[in-house]
Amino acid sequence: FYSYPPGMDLGYYIDVRAEGFSGGNITVTMSYSEDRPVFFNGLIGIDENTLRMYYRAEDGSWRMVENYHLDTENNTISGTVGVDVLSGTPFTTTGTPIVNITSKSWFEGNFSIDYNGDGIKDKVYFVLADNNSDGVYDQMYISLNSTNYGEGDLNDNVVSDSNDELITSAKRITIGKLVVVAEFDPNPTADDDDARLIRNTAKIKARIYLHPVASGDKSVCITVTAQ
Repeated sequence: FYSYPPGMDLGYYIDVRAEGFSGGNITVTMSYSEDRPVFFNGLIGIDENTLRMYYRAEDGSWRMVENYHLDTENNTISGTVGVDVLSGTPFTTTGTPIVNITSKSWFEGNFSIDYNGDGIKDKVYFVLADNNSDGVYDQMYISLNSTNYGEGDLNDNVVSDSNDELITSAKRITIGKLVVVAEFDPNPTADDDDARLIRNTAKIKARIYLHPVASGDKSVCITVTAQ
């Protein structure tokens, strides 16, 4: 039979085979990347400190390696196993999710804005999630230049590199040199006005519309000059 390892895997699997050994143990080391986006079936982020390494035994069960060691500085995980079990044996790493959304579906999209006043439009990504699968999209994650949602302090009203924001209603946030109000609608399929960044000043009233779809996204660009 086939079972799944405990926790949520990172999508890293290796097969290890040992030949010509009469016995003993070997150390297996796997590396991982903190920049690898993890957004699968509503999962956002994995706690690095909970990462563990497992191998699949002959009976199909997953077992944790012996002498487990996690090196968060070099992003490696290692452990020892007996050579007698290594016949093309699968190994993987798993961890505990930081944020677990029970949503059965989500909508992704992006805003294209010049948030730092350098004349270049940057990507501000977002995802709308139905937190309890009741058909109402009640959470919006906003991320700068990345779709690796859930990084940093989600409630400091600031969106920057590796620091995302979570909103559940209209909220005033800072993106680079821009201060905007981010808001979204609970039903992305109702119309073409689903998520917005709004900025009101004496010179500019900018509104960006975006209507994402389940199989991809579409976005429109508007030039917003930082003051």
